[in-house]
Amino acid sequence: MDLTGIIATGFSVIFILTLYFFIFRALRLMKRDVDAADRQPLTPTQVQWALEVVESGADPKLRKGTVIPLRSGMTLGRKDDNSVVLQDPYVSYHHLRFFVHEGRYVIEDLDTTNGTKLNQHRLEQKTYLRVNDLITLGSTVLRVIN
Repeated sequence: MDLTGIIATGFSVIFILTLYFFIFRALRLMKRDVDAADRQPLTPTQVQWALEVVESGADPKLRKGTVIPLRSGMTLGRKDDNSVVLQDPYVSYHHLRFFVHEGRYVIEDLDTTNGTKLNQHRLEQKTYLRVNDLITLGSTVLRVIN
């Protein structure tokens, strides 16, 4: 074997060892991520939060006790393009929306005329939700449950 063959073999061995090293590191990193995901607390997107109808107000299709699953990006209002359509004359076409921020559900009033109340206080800004919060829009009252 001449010098070129020895150098080529040496580079091949170094290349293969480097490749195995990177594969091993990638697999170890993936395993660590999977293990960490198992230890993390459940977030609202993993726990099924919902809205329970406490008072159905003027909407004949909505019954007391109805449970509406809560999803990020969900909107409520009178117009048909909302996630949940409420037939309440005091509810705006696009009244409020829910979304997840930092692993928690947030409620946002969409600049409505009659406003939204959260626990009897007018909702002035985006606010994190908690279990048992009461949401009033128009004559409809919803409770946050999980």
